[in-house]
Amino acid sequence: MKDPALTDVPTVTGLSAQPRPSGDAALPRPTAAPADGGRTVDLITAERVVEQLLAHVPAGTDTTRTRHWLRAVDLLLDSAGERDRARLLQARAAVRDDGARDGQRGAIEVRQDAAAAAELFERLGEPLAAARNFAVAATAAVRSGDIALALETAVRALVAFDATAPEAPEAAPETEAGNG
Repeated sequence: MKDPALTDVPTVTGLSAQPRPSGDAALPRPTAAPADGGRTVDLITAERVVEQLLAHVPAGTDTTRTRHWLRAVDLLLDSAGERDRARLLQARAAVRDDGARDGQRGAIEVRQDAAAAAELFERLGEPLAAARNFAVAATAAVRSGDIALALETAVRALVAFDATAPEAPEAAPETEAGNG
C-alpha cells in the first residue's frame, strides 16, 4: 500500500513543512521553487524536514516508498547543515545498502555516501560516527571490487575507532628496589 506522504514528490527545490492534504505530515511537502531558484531554504524548516526524513527511513522492499524517500533526501542535501547532511548521507547509505540489488553500481553509491558521511562526522569531531561510516564504506568498496580503496578506507575506520578509545593512564615505572 502506498504511503500518501511519499507518493507525489514533485521535482522542485523549495521545501515546506506543511502537512499533506491527507493530513499525513510524515514527510515534508516540496513546494514551488523560491525566486532565487531554490538556493536559499529556511534553515529551521530544513532542520525539521531532516528530522522528519530521518524518522521515516524506509525499510523493506517497498521500492516506491524508497525511491520517493531518496528523492526527498536528494532535494534536501545541498541545503542541510553539515551535521544534518552527514546524518542524511549515513541514512541514504543504509537505505541503498539495504536494497543493494544493483551489484557493483549500488555498492559504489553506498561507499560514496558512507565515505562522505564519515568525512563530515570526522570534521565535526564525532569519531565514532566517522569510524562506523568508514567501516561501511570499506565493506561497500570490497563489494564493488575496489580492494585498494577498501583497505585505505578500512585503515581510516581503524584510525577513527582509535580516536574513540579512552586514554589509558600511564603506568608508574617499576623500581628495582622492590625486586631485590
